[in-house]
This record gives sequence, structure tokens and C-alpha cells, in this order.
Amino acid sequence: MRKHSPEYLTDSESDAMRPYSAYRDSGVDCLGEVPAHWEVKRLGQIGNLFKGGGGTKDDAVPDGVPCVRYGDLYTHHEFFVRDAKSCVSEERAARYTAIRYGDVLFAGSGETIDEIGKSAVNLIHGPACCGGDVIVFRPHVQARAEFLGYAMDCAYAANQKARMGRGFTVMHIYRSELKHLYVALPPIPEQVAIVRFLDHVDRRIRRYVRARRKLIDLLQESRKVLITHAVINTRCLGAIVGTKSTRSQVFPRIPKNWALEKVGHLVRRVKRPIAVRPDAEYREIGIRSWGKGIFHKNPVQGAVLGEKSVFRIEPDDFVLNVVFAWEGAVAVASENETGMIASHRFPTFLSVPEVDVDWLLMVFQSEQGRRLMEVNSPGAAGRNKTLRITQFLAEEIPLPPIEEQKAIVVAFRNRERRLVDSIAGIRQVVHNLEEFRTALILAVVTGKLDVREAAARLPAVDALGAEDDVETFGVDATSESEGFDTAVEEVEA
Repeated sequence: MRKHSPEYLTDSESDAMRPYSAYRDSGVDCLGEVPAHWEVKRLGQIGNLFKGGGGTKDDAVPDGVPCVRYGDLYTHHEFFVRDAKSCVSEERAARYTAIRYGDVLFAGSGETIDEIGKSAVNLIHGPACCGGDVIVFRPHVQARAEFLGYAMDCAYAANQKARMGRGFTVMHIYRSELKHLYVALPPIPEQVAIVRFLDHVDRRIRRYVRARRKLIDLLQESRKVLITHAVINTRCLGAIVGTKSTRSQVFPRIPKNWALEKVGHLVRRVKRPIAVRPDAEYREIGIRSWGKGIFHKNPVQGAVLGEKSVFRIEPDDFVLNVVFAWEGAVAVASENETGMIASHRFPTFLSVPEVDVDWLLMVFQSEQGRRLMEVNSPGAAGRNKTLRITQFLAEEIPLPPIEEQKAIVVAFRNRERRLVDSIAGIRQVVHNLEEFRTALILAVVTGKLDVREAAARLPAVDALGAEDDVETFGVDATSESEGFDTAVEEVEA
């Protein structure tokens, strides 16, 4: 594994990892060979399994304790549960089960095979509980819960749980089957060493991944800054020309050679209704919020569309989602959307010859353009706020001369391309990192790598622990904005 080890594994740690000296057949297909001195046992042999909900005869749920729900296990956890946001009231306490520090919690249901049986070890200090769709495993002394936390979500355990899943629209897994799940168990001192090593490496990887994800956020924010600068002062062209005041509250100053024009003068609405045939196949588009562009929905038969009104999309259409326009759900159709359709919620427009459609898109992807759509999207039903088209078309936006529009678009696209390439590269690094993490944990908890020596070389106090242990259910945002200005300056340099 040495050649695949990123920089967060030191040479000393990599050198100290090696296969065990002797192996034997585990007797379990998905485990293969295990170290000769390890045991292979079913969960039912090393602890008790019981269904959450309704309490147990030995434990009562106090009022107001943290509650771990089954969805938390497959949407938030990182092998261990250290926090729970919801609490149980006194009148509902009888519906929940008290859990102890070190219990292993399994999600009893989920919408996919990947979700059922997802597990995490409860490391909440003090009283806690879980709901009825959680299966609780309470290990005996010969199995450390922290070791099981890593072992129960590895590929070999996931494969076993997948075969136990039952259901169609919702998948379920039952304790009567989970008790037959095999686990490879080293002696307790070795479990302690493995947990120490994996905790140390896992913290390093999570810190590394978190830093890269924050960098992605900064680069995405810098794209918004580039758009705003381009729309209000031609900064993409490398110079800020003289400005003049306007009557607009959203665009109070614009370059002297620009004009303010009503949106309705710059575009015309087009409708291309489709007569839907029940036996024909159609593909609809959607538009993501916050300037993330068009996506393609799965193909459907005309019979599924029924009486729904749909319209043909063509390249260079300026399209917006009237329900989420206030969130920046606007786009320009490309050749990729040729022949696709959209519902009446996606009105289409063509720009007049004096307007570059990509400039128009940049305006409405800017913070100022999004604000124009937001003020014309009344409503209080959550995120659903429908844009009033007539009022929107009456709004005014800045318009440079057509050649300047094209130059700004080209300059912005060049910088945007560098941003996109950088983000894609960072995402690939994160993906590779997470794959390495998964492979390393699998190799260690199944005995393919002996990390006892590596664990012994670790410092007595793990400097990473205090910083990273708090991040199970959320990301520490205290330094999220640090470096933003630097990132933008580097992008614009």
C-alpha cells in the first residue's frame, strides 16, 4: 500500500504496515483469509441485538435526552456518533430506547441497499436514546465498540448486509439476520492498537478533505465575484472605466458608455408547443439553482406526460425556472439540449441582435441580477416563489455595446474555465483520498495489514484529536471565510 499512500501517511507509518506472518481461511467468502490468531464470529456470539423503540425493561429514557434517528446513521455519521440534534420530550419518551456509550447502532431501513444496515458507534457522553427504526447491538467485553465501528461499515460487512436486505420501495434489515453477520476479531489489545491507528489516520484524512472542500467553496464563491465585477465594471477586461449614476437601485452606477435597458426590450418570449404522442419518448430539462446550469431528466414515454403542456427547447434559448429563479435558476440551452422539452414552468426567450445571450446569462447569475428576480418572486411557501414574468420583463439591466459584451464574456469564460478545471482537480483529489481511506480501513479491520507497530510509533497525545472529534454531524465554520480575498486575488491575477 506504500505506493498509494498520500502525504498524510508518514514514511515511518507506511514502513510499519505489513501483512501478518501467518493466515488461515476464515470460512466466509467475503472475508477470505484472516490472521491465524484472529477469531471469526457472528454478531450474535459477541453481543445482544434488540430493536429500538418502546424502551427496554432495564433502561428508561429521561426527558430531553439526545435522540439518534435512523436517518442520521446514513446521512451524517463518520463511523461514530458524537452528537444528536433532536431531543425526546417526556410525553414521547416511551417510544424510544435508551442507549449506552459504546452501543453499535444500525439503520433498520432505507430507500436503497446502501442505506440499510448503515452503522455507527454511540460515543455520546451522558444519556441518549434511539427510535424504532434503529437496531441496537450491545457488544460483550471481548469486542471493542470502536473497532466494530470501523468493521461494521467496511465493504465485506456492507456486502453481507446487502444480502440481508428485504423490500421494494423501502428496504429493511432485521436483527434476526444481523445476528448472523460475520466479523473478524483480533485480541482486545490488538483491537485497541487498530483503533488508535485508524483514529489517527482518519482524523488526518478528514482534516485534509475538509480543507480541500473549503477551497472548493472559496473557488465557487470567487466565480460569483468575477461575474459581479464583470457585470458592474468590466473588471474582466482588466480596467475600470469611468462610471455614471443611474435611477436603478440595483445597478446604481454603470460604466459611462453603457445603457440601462428593460429586460423586455432585450428578449422576446418564444413558445414551441409539442403535441405529445403516447408511444414516443421524451426527455425534459431542469435547471439547478445558484447558476449551476441545466440538467437532463430521465427519458419518459408520452403516456406518462399525459395532458401536461410541454415545449421544445432549442440551442441559445435563455431559460429560467419560474419557481426558483430567485435562487439563480437560469441557463442558456446548448446543442446538448437539442430536441429536449420543458414544462410551462421553464419559459424560454431569444435575445435581440444587440444582446449576446451569454452576457444576459452573466447578468442574471450575478448577485444584482438574482436580486431583481427575487424582488419579483413573491411567496412564502418555503423555497417555492414564482417569478412574475411581466414585472420581471419591466426591470432594467446594464447593457454594454455588443462588441464589449462579447469581449467581457470571452474574458470571463477563460477565467471560469481555469476555475472549473481547478475545482475538478481538487474534487478528484478528494475522491482519491476517500477511496484510499476506505481501502485502508478495509485492509486493516480484515487483517490484510498489520498496523500494531505503526500504532506503537504514534505520539502519546494525538495533536489532531481535539480539533477534529467535534465534526461528526457538521463542519466547523469558524475559519470558513479565511483566505477568501486571497483566493479571489489569485484567480484574478
